Amino acid sequence: MVRNIIIIGGGFAGTQAATALEKALSKANDKEHRIVLIEKNSHFVYCVASPRAAVIEWEDKILIPYTNLFQDKRHKTIKAKASGLYTNKIILDQQVPEFGNEISYDYLIIATGTDYPAPFKSPHTDYQAIVDGFKSTQSEIKAAQSILIVGGGPVGIELAGEIREHYPEKRLVIVHSESNYLNDTIGVTPKMRSSMNKLLSENHVESIFNTKAVVEGLPGEPFYKPQDGIVNLTNGSIVENIDLIFMAAGNRPGTSWLNHTEMGRRLIKRDGYIKVKSTLQVDDPIFPHVFTLGDVAGLKDPKMANIIRYQTAILVENLTLMALHNQQPSVVYNKHFDGIFVSFGSNKGSGYLTFFGGLHFGSWVVSTIKGKTLFVGKAWKGLNVELPTKR
Repeated sequence: MVRNIIIIGGGFAGTQAATALEKALSKANDKEHRIVLIEKNSHFVYCVASPRAAVIEWEDKILIPYTNLFQDKRHKTIKAKASGLYTNKIILDQQVPEFGNEISYDYLIIATGTDYPAPFKSPHTDYQAIVDGFKSTQSEIKAAQSILIVGGGPVGIELAGEIREHYPEKRLVIVHSESNYLNDTIGVTPKMRSSMNKLLSENHVESIFNTKAVVEGLPGEPFYKPQDGIVNLTNGSIVENIDLIFMAAGNRPGTSWLNHTEMGRRLIKRDGYIKVKSTLQVDDPIFPHVFTLGDVAGLKDPKMANIIRYQTAILVENLTLMALHNQQPSVVYNKHFDGIFVSFGSNKGSGYLTFFGGLHFGSWVVSTIKGKTLFVGKAWKGLNVELPTKR
């Protein structure tokens, strides 16, 4: 009888867990277990490059098919949303061939990530609707003369950089609730913040710190169009002559679906993230066979894609200890942070790596390593497909 290992979420965490787990099962010559990945989107949305796809025609580069994720075709990828959790089954939001509207599991990995405002993560789930959303955003940015971005973290800065590279004449304003750029980004050094401040200033980005934009009730999501061009700030001041507002802040853990059952609610912390042990099992005695990783897990790690590989290695080792060797998980995960590169368009940026006591990098290194390609080819290879050369 087949034993199901269910993965909920086909983002960075879910796909890395899927491919690593398949390799581990294959190495052990296991034929008993089947991996089933549940993902609401028809394609993997490579959100690292979403800021660029919001500005220029990159949408086809960041939508990657799941068709070749698994090498052994007994493993499955199904397009659906999880809508309820029980100790031995997942309820789906729709009927799925072969499974119906529920799937039993022997082991479960929750990798539902975080929900982020569009255009950085699309509200749509089908390829063409996602593409149309990006094209609409591109048109709105092209038509706007003055754009305000809420959030001075990496996402807001990278969107500003993409707009500035392609539209040097547009007015750009960033409103950030902290006293400095990247202040709330784990691991960023004062030197890197200073470098980023200088870069934004040199590229004529207006900075407004220590306040928030009031966007409630404004029409036009994923971008807001303020009435009469006026944006109110929580400190009582206003910003005038704004055509578009983008929200580059306000991400939320992808745990709302867990609220549909009593058992699911048990796993949610007060901050909305999932309770997790150092073994990457969820922290609840009735769910020893359930694991979590990535942005949805209540770990102290920065919410960064390049950290997930460390979590994946620990999770797969512990899950296979249980599934293949009938042993309790014993490998402990420790917080990781290697560094961060924030690009500003394809040719500029600032970065920091923790190696050798800490290394800071400027535009040439950041653009060479990250900015020019945003690792798009690597993302396609991660799903076992090649980036088409004509894209």
